[in-house]
Amino acid sequence: MDELLAESDVVVDLLPVQDATKGYFNEATFGQMKPSAFFINTGRAHSVDEAAVVKVLSEGRIAGAAIDVFWLEPLPAGHPITKLPNVLLTPHTAGGTPQGTINGMAGWTDIFEKLNE
Repeated sequence: MDELLAESDVVVDLLPVQDATKGYFNEATFGQMKPSAFFINTGRAHSVDEAAVVKVLSEGRIAGAAIDVFWLEPLPAGHPITKLPNVLLTPHTAGGTPQGTINGMAGWTDIFEKLNE
């Protein structure tokens, strides 16, 4: 895993929720990634130390992140991650499909449409 983190341009977190995966992506794990790497989490929020991801993103230790899941949803107003320019946030809708609409959203299809508006 150390070699994979060090060499990857994009790291995607799809870890299941288990005691062993809680906080797996932390400051040390992010520290193994290249400064040009991107982190994507559409898996489970509890596998990421949110304070650590905010810290490494704000310090430019990784290039950016796309995050769809959070420890507390919806994110509280003014949450530090919402102020970072190198983050794409989606409200736990990125995994949907055009066939299954939830709250008027259909996953990435709608997200891409809204980003292009």
